[in-house]
Amino acid sequence: MRFCYGEYGLATATVEGIQHTTLLVINDELGTAQIVERYIYGLVTRGVDFERIREFLRGMDEGKYVELQEGLRKVQREYTWENHVKRLFPRGPLAMLWVWG
Repeated sequence: MRFCYGEYGLATATVEGIQHTTLLVINDELGTAQIVERYIYGLVTRGVDFERIREFLRGMDEGKYVELQEGLRKVQREYTWENHVKRLFPRGPLAMLWVWG
């Protein structure tokens, strides 16, 4: 489990958590909080809410953990370099060669 609070910039801890299939507990000020909420692979809190974090951890069982891991796998499948390139170059990466040629 990775705790990410008060990070600004590239949200490195969040990206590392995704890469290592690690559940996240983050605050809602991070831009990546929307991804965590959308794919349900951790907990997003307003500020540092110790009671909510405690409840989240106490409620963790094998079934809940598997459910959150599946949310993480969805993120890993969607946010790939290949998908990123497809969004940037919908007609294929070679279609943009005319710009530089």
